[in-house]
Amino acid sequence: MAEKSTRRETSAVIYADNAATTKMSDAAIHTMITLMNESWGNPSSLYTHGQKAKEALEAARGEIAAVIGAEPREIFFTSGGSEADNQALRTAAERGTFDAFVLEYQYYLNDSTLSKNYQFIPFGYIHDNPLAVIESTDETAKRILSLFADYCEENGGELAKKDGFNTAPDGFTEMTAEYTGEELINAQKLYKENKDSKPIVCVFVADVSGSMVGEPINALKESLINSMQYINTENYIGFVSYSDIVTIELPIAQFDLTQQSLFKGTVESLQTNGTTATFDAVCVAMKMVEDKLTEVPDAKPMIFVLSDGETNEGHSLSDISDIISGLKIPIYTIGYNANIDALAQLSDINEGICINAGTDDITYQLKQLFNANM
Repeated sequence: MAEKSTRRETSAVIYADNAATTKMSDAAIHTMITLMNESWGNPSSLYTHGQKAKEALEAARGEIAAVIGAEPREIFFTSGGSEADNQALRTAAERGTFDAFVLEYQYYLNDSTLSKNYQFIPFGYIHDNPLAVIESTDETAKRILSLFADYCEENGGELAKKDGFNTAPDGFTEMTAEYTGEELINAQKLYKENKDSKPIVCVFVADVSGSMVGEPINALKESLINSMQYINTENYIGFVSYSDIVTIELPIAQFDLTQQSLFKGTVESLQTNGTTATFDAVCVAMKMVEDKLTEVPDAKPMIFVLSDGETNEGHSLSDISDIISGLKIPIYTIGYNANIDALAQLSDINEGICINAGTDDITYQLKQLFNANM
């Protein structure tokens, strides 16, 4: 019996969707597989697997920076293009870079930075029907979605309106209206115009006692150096280090290029040794701030304490808590491998914030604080 022969037509495939998804190179695939097998730990952790992952992450950051002529601290990794776009938009909004930009009302309403510092000009389409299906969706999925919609209608209507859904913002105009760029620019309020223009007088207080040796002091240095770019130049910044002895490393001065350079050099040169006199250092910082306020009386005072929270030398919190309260200087504390409760008590006196470096993204948290206050 004769067997029917078959012929398969073949042709080269031209892939033209690299903007959405690009095929990975063999080298990238090999590197990913190697890292997933050997360096799979949490890079923010202190254990060996995590530190190995962090080394690989920072090496990649450095290589990318070198290729494009940037500093490693300027390289941020995201999960995709949408996250990168949103991060860029948010950063520009926080810095007041944009005169105007387009975004959804829900995003504007639920972001305190945007709703505080920008005016929303409503136009476009009302986002009142966030649930949708296509005809080919199977009946079970449609039924589930219908039940979910019923639940939302019965239980979440007011909450949805509060968050900007199912309602038109005041002054809403349908998309048929036409606006010139000049009209939109004139309608928006710049971030910096709305922001409190008073400068900040701030002292950073860094724990360099023996208990900070190793990863804690390295994390402290990294977070300060990576975050200093978010401090505006019109503010006044000083720096104090302490173990059993308190040292004024950098007197308070306007944060111009010279002070920025001195600040970075001071942080990079920190060395750990000795016992811990946290509250003695806080007293020195408060005195520095109060003295500077006589020169810049309209400025807002602030102190950052970066420590592991332990104190075994000098004054106690009870010794100086009344003074802190009376001076009304907010003290923000950042704990590295820390006794967080002790630091939180210090921050709570004047409604400061306590940040745990073990669980929080310190650079992001500092950026938020600096952008909000500095």
